[in-house]
Amino acid sequence: MKPLSKSSLLKGRKKEMDGSRTIPMLGLAVFFLAAAIPAYAQRTPGNAPGGYYGDIVKQLNPNSDPVGGQCAKPFSSGTGFDGQPQWVHVSVDLSAYSNKMVAIRFFFDTRDSLYNNFKGWYIDNIRITPRISAPGQGPDTFSDEVENGNNGWFAGGNHGTTPGWHITNNRSLSGTHSWWFGNEATGTYQEFPASCQDTRSFGALLSPVMKLGSSPRLEFDTFWEIESVNPASFDLLQVQVELDSDEDGLLDDWETDGVDGDGDGIVDLILPGANPNHKDIYVEADFMEAVGHSHNPNSSAINVVTAAFAAAPVGNLDGVSGINLHVLVDESITEQTALSMWADFDALKSARFGTALERASPKSAAILAAKRRAYHYAIFGHNQTGTSSSGISELPGNDFLISLGAFTNQVGDNLEQAGTFMHELGHNLGLRHGGGDNNNRKPNYLSTMNYTFQTRGITNLAQGTRIDYSRSALPALNENSLSELAGIGDGLDVTRYFCPGSDSANGIAIGFLPIDWNCNGLITLSGAISSDVNGDPTVSTLVGFHDWSHLKLNFQDTTDFGDGVHESTTPQAQPEPELDPIAASSIPRVQTVSIDIVPGNPSNPINLSCGGPTRVAILSSPGFNASSVVPQSVRFANSSTLNGSAAVDVNGDGLPDLVLDFVTQSLQLTESSTNASVTGMTVGGIAIVGMDSVHPLNPDISIRDDSSGNLVQFNSITGVYQFTRCADGFTLSGTGTVRLVNSVVSLSDSRPDRTISAGFYTGQLTGRANVTLIPFPGVYQTITINQTKPKATCSCGG
Repeated sequence: MKPLSKSSLLKGRKKEMDGSRTIPMLGLAVFFLAAAIPAYAQRTPGNAPGGYYGDIVKQLNPNSDPVGGQCAKPFSSGTGFDGQPQWVHVSVDLSAYSNKMVAIRFFFDTRDSLYNNFKGWYIDNIRITPRISAPGQGPDTFSDEVENGNNGWFAGGNHGTTPGWHITNNRSLSGTHSWWFGNEATGTYQEFPASCQDTRSFGALLSPVMKLGSSPRLEFDTFWEIESVNPASFDLLQVQVELDSDEDGLLDDWETDGVDGDGDGIVDLILPGANPNHKDIYVEADFMEAVGHSHNPNSSAINVVTAAFAAAPVGNLDGVSGINLHVLVDESITEQTALSMWADFDALKSARFGTALERASPKSAAILAAKRRAYHYAIFGHNQTGTSSSGISELPGNDFLISLGAFTNQVGDNLEQAGTFMHELGHNLGLRHGGGDNNNRKPNYLSTMNYTFQTRGITNLAQGTRIDYSRSALPALNENSLSELAGIGDGLDVTRYFCPGSDSANGIAIGFLPIDWNCNGLITLSGAISSDVNGDPTVSTLVGFHDWSHLKLNFQDTTDFGDGVHESTTPQAQPEPELDPIAASSIPRVQTVSIDIVPGNPSNPINLSCGGPTRVAILSSPGFNASSVVPQSVRFANSSTLNGSAAVDVNGDGLPDLVLDFVTQSLQLTESSTNASVTGMTVGGIAIVGMDSVHPLNPDISIRDDSSGNLVQFNSITGVYQFTRCADGFTLSGTGTVRLVNSVVSLSDSRPDRTISAGFYTGQLTGRANVTLIPFPGVYQTITINQTKPKATCSCGG
């Protein structure tokens, strides 16, 4: 153990003293005598125990002794020197800490071994307002009447509770209990029952870490009787504030020096890798083992989760984004096939929390007390009694279970372990199955918290599959009025949705493209459709949510922080059980594939006016056999109208590709489309998705040469055109200028690589065009197209 550093002594700032009011008691008017804090007393004095260096915001004891007191003459609340103590009300202005994350400390120190035979310090009815209990929520009040246990407070003293801070029923202003720095055995704050000679006693009562709102105040009722003798060593009664600058629920001093678990001024726990300017999360995880399998999580699965947190779009004071997730996979536990939650979990935590070395230490109580303030606790177990769900978690809180006994190989595969670990930890951090609500499986909520993505991950066409919390609040989806053209307004992420009548999320779409919500093979370009796309099975408005900006990293300020308390895992808070293996298996895995639209033509032209087929190739790769795709399952540009399929190596890599012909006029494309997607299923039940660029053309004029068959096609309104040289399939596309003069529609375009002029006689349905190709300056080729007879042309073949 090492003493805490005093470097934070330099971080103090001047605080203003605040007035206090009296509380009538027994018909008497009582008063509170407050001592002004001298300007230099910005932090606790240098001879205080090393662990207590918060900013002093209120000092209740005097700084001088005008009476020249002695052992029998105390300083008391309400009456001052040599008076009978009374309960008084104290109000402390915390405006200097507006919108900051802090902890409040009540610090008592006798500073010497003399004159400790007084009543000590009592505190009751603590209120801190306004408090922000979770990101995105409005202000509320932290209120503690000391009638429901420690309520997240951390009580300590250098002699434990003889004397030290603890809850007592021997004095209170309201109810039956209060906090007291004193010794139940003596009724004073003496360690030993001596008249004036004792040992030095000190200790801190530390609140849960909490986020304050604007212009906050601390209110409490207090009663004290302390030594009034010797100005150099009068008893200290101080209210201090400790900062959590990076708002991760870990005080700055904990992250720089370590955590003092029992208030004796000695560090009991070092937080490895902690940074007060960068958010940190700590998790200790134990795992169950049985004959034939172990729930020891794959290191690669844990690494996936830590990488996801490191890549989080979360800002920090050090200028580096992300959250440092520290996962300690500790020790094995003999497997219990089914855990009764939460009784079995609590028993295991009581016996197993902390490492074996920490539990065996002579200071184990202090070490584990410190660790409970900083670490979440998880168990990788088998199953829960009565269910095969993947886990359960406090929401929010600090305890969670991963139970994958009914999943792959009884322990879960890599993605199932990583996704479920991050999912259950997400509940600890305040996230629900819909982010901020319980609407599960929302297509516009791309998060590991969503069952659709928990064990399958989120697939991105450019980056592959990842586990992640949602990175933006996508536009809301009104299931009564869905726009198929708008989709979900995302990028290259692949989403899933329920088709009408389906019991699983079998619809697959790319985030920024139109989505066929009702799965009828058509994109409704105007108007809206109604469909239950998250399978709940109501029709409602599904709201997007930004997970990363709403994480509650501070679990101390939650109702479930205390061991054995699990109020927020009731059905009312978490109405849906966690994911079970049957539901998980109904969600197809997604594999991204390469496709080639119009193989052999790099510009990927599609003539939307042509009644012939548009060819698409799904390309094989060393890790993917395109022939495993079921042709009838494939949809291209939201069309499933096939004209045929074949296995052909279209790119010359020696692997057979799947070539599919689609009816062009069934494709859901417009001239403004720049990309088109392919989705489908393999015979093994894996979903495939691929995307390629397209150059759609919707011409109403076509000029085809009588002999060569070469084509110039263009739209008489938009000027979008395409030239096709039939001998080798070469195409050239662009947008020119169109005019109508005396029944002649003309097209012209001039660029460094081309010059095009064309005229079509609307009366005779004939036309002529000149296409000059300029591959290099001074090098050119002119191709003349002459159509002398009316032709209904769509392609080189007529």
